[in-house]
Amino acid sequence: MGESLLHFLGSGQAGRWLVVHGHIHIPNLMYAQGGMASATVLSAGSFSAHLYPELQGFARNQFYELDIGVNPDGLLVGKGRAWDWTPGKGWTKATRESGLPYSFGFGARLDPLVLAKRIESRIENYMTWSDVIEMEPDIEYMLPGDIALLVIELERLHINVLEEGDNFVQLGRAQ
Repeated sequence: MGESLLHFLGSGQAGRWLVVHGHIHIPNLMYAQGGMASATVLSAGSFSAHLYPELQGFARNQFYELDIGVNPDGLLVGKGRAWDWTPGKGWTKATRESGLPYSFGFGARLDPLVLAKRIESRIENYMTWSDVIEMEPDIEYMLPGDIALLVIELERLHINVLEEGDNFVQLGRAQ
């Protein structure tokens, strides 16, 4: 049943969709099977589960804030923030190891290799991450996994990516 629904939603005949489901304990954000019109699927982590020891290494109790909109081309895009429950601390900003990082996006279906080549062709010695976003604003709407692949592709092109915590700060040509 769920697979048939995702197939229909991914046909593009019913607009663009964000499907949110839970009860799997492991947060994830992906596109459903299909073409460019496939639904975005947010597999929400548990909010208040008692996680078994075997799950505690990679599953978190999380909650999400989502800002959903439509870009100038009429496509569904969004940004979100994820919070982890940390025993003894309460709700804290999620990290990349949490399944969904604190800050994430969805909706921009850009090829990380093509994007890395565009950035590489426009960087002289270095640029801030803010400059990269200004140059390629749709990066903010890429899935966390696609951002990770973008970083790998930039490094293959000898562009180093400087991070502070879970935030990208600057790009620079390797010497």
